[in-house]
Amino acid sequence: LNLKDLDSALYYAKKSLRAKEEIFRKDNFDIAVSCNQLGVIYRELEKYNIAAKFFKRAALAFGIDSNYYPSMMLNIFKLYKKQLDAEAMGNYAKHAHQRAKKLYNSDIGLADTYKALADYYDVVGESEISLLYYDSALRVQNFHFKGSFDSLQNPVTLYNTLVHKGLMLKKYGQDSSI
Repeated sequence: LNLKDLDSALYYAKKSLRAKEEIFRKDNFDIAVSCNQLGVIYRELEKYNIAAKFFKRAALAFGIDSNYYPSMMLNIFKLYKKQLDAEAMGNYAKHAHQRAKKLYNSDIGLADTYKALADYYDVVGESEISLLYYDSALRVQNFHFKGSFDSLQNPVTLYNTLVHKGLMLKKYGQDSSI
């Protein structure tokens, strides 16, 4: 999206949120969806603090036991990943994973949290742990995408990443940063 498209999206998303706030008066699912949309727009505009506020509000409105909650935690994780804030990345990836394990069991949403944990451990230089989480993400995705050619693109990307990182580990040793 270009800046003009984002400005237009921001205008309408704000307008939508105001209308929903007038109708519902307190946070609910509809308001959470609007807050998430605003968070995505602000993330694309690189206004990370504002995006985080909207993602957090969406998470609270969805509720901790909602299937959407881990996704909101992953949205916040992505903000901190862009800023290379390893501590915050770890906190949100771990929290998202903990909630996803309770909510999803072996669902594809759990694969997303494994991928976030892999990214976190990669950033902090724990390549072997990162590989284990990439492998877990790949296993969950392969389980859910058996027989679907279109859906194999994401697991194939994960597999290629896993193979590349494994080869780099063999070549440079476990202490090298990848």
